[in-house]
Amino acid sequence: MYFTALTGQFFTPHEVSELMARVTYGDELKTLDKPFITVCEPACGAGGMVLAVVNVMLSHGHNPAQRLWVQAQDIDRTAALMCYLQMALWHIPGVVIVGNTLAMEAREVWYTPAHYLGFWHHRLEREWGRAEGQTDDTGDRPTVQDEPQSEPINHPIRDEGRPLILSIPKGQSSFDF
Repeated sequence: MYFTALTGQFFTPHEVSELMARVTYGDELKTLDKPFITVCEPACGAGGMVLAVVNVMLSHGHNPAQRLWVQAQDIDRTAALMCYLQMALWHIPGVVIVGNTLAMEAREVWYTPAHYLGFWHHRLEREWGRAEGQTDDTGDRPTVQDEPQSEPINHPIRDEGRPLILSIPKGQSSFDF
């Protein structure tokens, strides 16, 4: 494993990341019957695992810009922004959060250009509404309740001093210093 001794950071070699992506997603991608898949990377580093999933998707003939959405988070700002740069250059839709995953802390939130260009806010809202089983009065199609974009969702165990990323804000990034 590649590492930096001073910070205690360890970066997974590409071959190991590729193996883990193939074991985790290989069979599912052969017969992908969903409109897209989501990947949550709670310790993204420079984004090596995300790129490995992208390579597996490409090997199965899927376009990650249309069939993948990623939420990546890292406590180290430099590593998280390296992941953001990788995702932006590879045109991967998603969000990169700078903050502590275990403490549910978010200091900065960066949406990739592919997230905006692919209208992923609406795609996710529609899909997550469908997953929660919310329907309109006719019962035909799912709906998502409109919430103010500037206020986070209330969460019973949430410390009000720390933001929780559950709703998608309208701006590119949010900062909490």
